[in-house]
Amino acid sequence: MEKIAVILPSRGMSFSKTCDELLRELKGIDHEIFFSVGNPLPECFNIPIEDALQDDSFTHILIVEDDMIIPKGILRKMLSKRYPAVALDYPFKNDNEATVLHDPEGYALYTGTGFLLVERWVLDSIPDPIFRTDVAWDMMITKDSKLVIWPRDVSKIKTYGLHDVNFGLTLWSNGLPIVVMDKTAGQRKLGKKGTPNTNAGT
Repeated sequence: MEKIAVILPSRGMSFSKTCDELLRELKGIDHEIFFSVGNPLPECFNIPIEDALQDDSFTHILIVEDDMIIPKGILRKMLSKRYPAVALDYPFKNDNEATVLHDPEGYALYTGTGFLLVERWVLDSIPDPIFRTDVAWDMMITKDSKLVIWPRDVSKIKTYGLHDVNFGLTLWSNGLPIVVMDKTAGQRKLGKKGTPNTNAGT
């Protein structure tokens, strides 16, 4: 029987609609929610995951970013895959650019971490820190369609993200590429913050 540790890596603000949709997906599933509030990348992922992994009863880890639009019924479909790591793609820019990059054979090199279900043993097998942002990966496809990837140290450079790329490539390089569902999620955007002396944020 599945028991899910839900990781909410918020850096300070969560959309209530996302929380409502998440609770809808978790209905009838044994779970516990682990929050991170106000921590930067990648600590906002690593801190609650480390807490969750202290409990041996969890079979799965579900990472849900605080701005996702979650399709109805998707979690049970992801669980039914019985695969080590399953993710939803979602547009993250105005031009609907995907969060998934595929290798020449069609496997996912990496995905976003907006809605990512991972079997617990996978995370137990990855050395700490599970998520990291100090390495970038340069990629090239050769003339004979071979993929060449090599790491680049970016620990002294200001970067954004990379935690999802590193995680995906770790699984891909170990023969466990993340399975991407056909159904996609969405990403909520904040129109504007409420002004002083009001509570009318949108």
